[in-house]
Amino acid sequence: MKKPQSGFTLLELVTVILLVGILAAVATAKYVDFRSDATQAALKGLAAQLNAAMELNKNARLMNMTYAVTINNCSQAGVLLSGGLPTGYTLAALPLTTPFQTGICTVSAVPPDTQTATFIGYGISS
Repeated sequence: MKKPQSGFTLLELVTVILLVGILAAVATAKYVDFRSDATQAALKGLAAQLNAAMELNKNARLMNMTYAVTINNCSQAGVLLSGGLPTGYTLAALPLTTPFQTGICTVSAVPPDTQTATFIGYGISS
């Protein structure tokens, strides 16, 4: 008497491999989207910190406090943060040459991320 064969057929194995491949492709796409969203959220948070630091520095100068920092370019805004500008980010240069001149400053993530966020900068003279 012949013993019945056990195991999976080739069609069943190919079907399972195909389904696993589709799930992996979908999961990878979702992961890439999460990374992009996280980078943008971090940029927005940093831009908000830089904006608050610029506001505090401007108000310190308005109140004639001696610890206000001279800012004549958006690229100098990082010095207003405790510890400076975090690694992995750059500030675009935009002159703010007159006292209390405002400008839209840009902070960017370094490549491979190419996202940006903006904040309001204030020129502060010495």
